[in-house]
Amino acid sequence: MKDLGLTTGLQKENDEVQVNLLLYSMGDSADDVLTTFVFDDPEESLKYNKVKEKFDQYFVVRCNKIYERAKFNQCKKEANETAEMFITSLYCLAQYCNYGALNDEMIRDKIVVGVRDSELSEKIYS
Repeated sequence: MKDLGLTTGLQKENDEVQVNLLLYSMGDSADDVLTTFVFDDPEESLKYNKVKEKFDQYFVVRCNKIYERAKFNQCKKEANETAEMFITSLYCLAQYCNYGALNDEMIRDKIVVGVRDSELSEKIYS
């Protein structure tokens, strides 16, 4: 979750005010979500950094790396898709694959094998 305190001056307010403004800005269901969080110390529910950390954990989507990599590896350039669109979709898919330092190489390799024109594919890797 992006911290708006630096641009709005909220970091100067006490924790309780920051937590209340966070909950208010998130909408009606934020209070309900907050009640589901377990804190080591009940006082932590009034500490902005602890509450923000819990919301970050709550909203972070856990991805299935195997599933995401399968989607990436099955991706082929569609007939009506431009090269730019294909490459963009590969970058979008790869961001959930956790390839790390190999990310650009995996995308490059997928471009080579993902194009439908076999002659063009051969030219790329020749």
